[in-house]
Amino acid sequence: MNEETSSLIYSDTVAFGESTINRQCAKKTTNVAFLKVHKAGSTTVMNIFLRFAESNSLNVMLPVPDNYLGFDQTINLNNILPPPKHQTYNILCHHVIYNRSVFRQYMPRDTVFIAIVRDPVTQIISAAQFFDLFIDLRKKLGKIPGQRLMTTFLQNPDICTKAEQKFVKTRMCLDFGIPREDLSSKDKIMSHLEILNDDFSLVMVMEMFDESLVLLKRYLCWDMKDIVYVPLNILSRQRDEKVVIEGQDLDNLKKYNWPDFILYEYFKSKFERRISEEGNDFNDEVKTYKQILSQVGRYCKIKGKTMEGIQIDKTRWNSEFFISNRECAFITKHELILLDQLRWKYKQKLRQMNS
Repeated sequence: MNEETSSLIYSDTVAFGESTINRQCAKKTTNVAFLKVHKAGSTTVMNIFLRFAESNSLNVMLPVPDNYLGFDQTINLNNILPPPKHQTYNILCHHVIYNRSVFRQYMPRDTVFIAIVRDPVTQIISAAQFFDLFIDLRKKLGKIPGQRLMTTFLQNPDICTKAEQKFVKTRMCLDFGIPREDLSSKDKIMSHLEILNDDFSLVMVMEMFDESLVLLKRYLCWDMKDIVYVPLNILSRQRDEKVVIEGQDLDNLKKYNWPDFILYEYFKSKFERRISEEGNDFNDEVKTYKQILSQVGRYCKIKGKTMEGIQIDKTRWNSEFFISNRECAFITKHELILLDQLRWKYKQKLRQMNS
């Protein structure tokens, strides 16, 4: 897709920092940069953006060879496949550190910036399990339950090296591009958050995931079909040990990760205010969305191998649409497998268009 991308016709607008998002529009927004924050439901959201790109023939900024556009850094030219000749990227949705000037260098000028945050309490538990912090701790402390491991770690985080703490120490702030050297000052953090609020049209909240996606649908002028999903990383959650952070553990976590708590509460309050501005019909749309998700989930998990697809009836919030078993396979595919397939297809496209 060239740089003449989606244009919006405004009839009623809501201000989001420097951005404005329309209530009624004539065309879907197709240029979007999604900040994939670690362990915040972002893999599921990424799948939504990848499927939208696939069904609308858009150009995705794809990493090569791994799943990072820049590992622990902003976009690295050596880590991305180039766009087709005389075209731009439309969708950015893989792991990378946010940098305002670099993102704008690679994305079209009308790009809408989206992100997601998660409660630091559950975020650190998920990250500790997924990125093997508990394995590192057991090497030091022996085979003890996860609850004791977390308690011991929060009492004395220095028991782990900086490398071992990489994905649990102020991870959300770092993903949003706040420099490490500024994370010791609340004033500097707040200054960064005000800038980020101007940059991002919507920061979703994982604890209000479905509400976040309905809001995303409204802001981007998408259809209900565009935002259906089946939760990903299910297998990793099934292996999770039961860990609860409360009492003294919670106090210790707030001392250890206080910058992430500031960031989360800042964007959560903004999100809740925006929900309140959506009107009484918003909850009705969310209810309908949950019902549709239930239908799609049952089909994709159970009937997708025996039925060609499922028809979703028209409602006040959506036209009638069909989910095929092929689409179901895309929705439920593991991130790395899906990325390999998309990368291969994209390289084929580059060869054809650049020859």
